[in-house]
Amino acid sequence: MDIHNLTNLPLNEYHFLMAQTAILCGFCVMLVTFLIISNLKG
Repeated sequence: MDIHNLTNLPLNEYHFLMAQTAILCGFCVMLVTFLIISNLKG
């Protein structure tokens, strides 16, 4: 995705994109943490 397209997005679309990215990152972090804890217990 081009960076110039991001600056031209409406603000609500940009915030929606950021919210989606934050949720995805949080989910990935939780998943990795769960895998590490499982490996430590196992």
